[in-house]
Amino acid sequence: MFFITIVEVIPLWLILKKAGYPGAWSLLAFIPVVNIILLWFNALARWPAPNTGRP
Repeated sequence: MFFITIVEVIPLWLILKKAGYPGAWSLLAFIPVVNIILLWFNALARWPAPNTGRP
């Protein structure tokens, strides 16, 4: 279980933080259907972070 957390949740947490979304959304990856929806959301949604003018 610890290995899955390191391999899946931590990188997803960092990606969501850089995209401008709460990192805690990465915990949704443990819910079977929601993890697929989360991946599609990240791929197709407009990320708020690039629109803020931060480098």
